[in-house]
Amino acid sequence: MPSHGRAGPGGPQVGPPGELETTGDLLAVTESGPPPPLNGKGVWLLYSRNVDLAIEMALAIGGTHILYKTGDRGMFFVEAARRVYDRVRQAGLIPFAWTFIYCDDPLAEAEVAIKSARMGYEGIVFDIEGQAGGKGVGAATLGQRVLQAGLNPARLYYTSFPNIWQHLDIPYREMNRFCRGGFMPQCYPTFRRLPRTVIGKWAYGEHARWSEEWGDMPPLYPILAAYKDEHATQRLSAQEFLEWAQALAAHDPPFFGIYRAGTTDRELWPILAALGEPPPVPI
Repeated sequence: MPSHGRAGPGGPQVGPPGELETTGDLLAVTESGPPPPLNGKGVWLLYSRNVDLAIEMALAIGGTHILYKTGDRGMFFVEAARRVYDRVRQAGLIPFAWTFIYCDDPLAEAEVAIKSARMGYEGIVFDIEGQAGGKGVGAATLGQRVLQAGLNPARLYYTSFPNIWQHLDIPYREMNRFCRGGFMPQCYPTFRRLPRTVIGKWAYGEHARWSEEWGDMPPLYPILAAYKDEHATQRLSAQEFLEWAQALAAHDPPFFGIYRAGTTDRELWPILAALGEPPPVPI
């Protein structure tokens, strides 16, 4: 099926596999109760070569996090992950890792998350889409492995389609069990639907529906994008993107992401800077 997520826009990133020496502690399970909420704005980064652009964009829009693709399935991009981590830290931003999973080799996919955590990334986001359809056992196995390794479920997140009812073969429920940090629905113009449909009816409406039915949906943190096609060649104008920003602003999310550095034109940055900011106080 067509992808509305991270694999489509530029194809899978190629990076060298390799073993990682532990440079920091695992994301140890030290918290109880509900996960701490995310606050701020996150810029998603697909290619390490765009790290400086991602940092520039984050600083321009009042961003707090950079979410970098540290691996794909069972491959960990060790050198690129370390380089991006160092640059993001130097810029005073919070590094999160994300990785694309099929759940067909869950132990290897779990190792990418574990190695990212050991490197110091403060959160891990699993991108799970149609390729993982029907692979609930694989998703559950991945979850067991990362928890056994000591990763904190409150620091684990996942991203997938917002129209959950049309993708019930994707193992959302299995992901919910160990990704207690949050669910990040991909609210993209590639769906060719109105912003209020994708954001309001799908992302927020479906989250509320399945939270009630399943009882275990983690917090909701939407992701926006500024292109209409799978290859990100058809960009949104400022006016078109403003409609998406306004639709999201109506829900006042504590945290949202923008996918991605390199496909979000600079003319849109002021809109992202205004999104989520309190209105000016009259003098």
